[in-house]
Amino acid sequence: MRFERFCFLYGVGSIAGALVVATLWLVSILLADNWSFLSFAPVVEDFYAPAIWGGVCALLYTLPLHIDWFIKGIVFSLVPAFIFLAHKFSWVHTLLFESVNLSYLMREESLLTFAVYAMVWGVFTSYSAYRIQ
Repeated sequence: MRFERFCFLYGVGSIAGALVVATLWLVSILLADNWSFLSFAPVVEDFYAPAIWGGVCALLYTLPLHIDWFIKGIVFSLVPAFIFLAHKFSWVHTLLFESVNLSYLMREESLLTFAVYAMVWGVFTSYSAYRIQ
């Protein structure tokens, strides 16, 4: 049963990662007139990294933590959100060799990314992991 659970969680996390990109696209369509940083027209390649990392990060749900599934989803959603932002803003060099300024994390785009990951990836993946226990 353990291997099947890993496969299920990876699949759910990957689907949730793709849903995040679709949600960011929808938000950019709805709010692009008000917020200029939301000009986002995804291509197929934009779905790859969030889907793969969403699946990998979903394996966090195998940790034996006994907290509410909703809280767990919000907390665990920070990991793929940071990975997404690191790829998007090319933070990899900054994360490895320099300190990250709070200005990176407090941009409207970063805060929106954290919120979308928490609402879409975190809740979807956490609820699915909770249902298969």
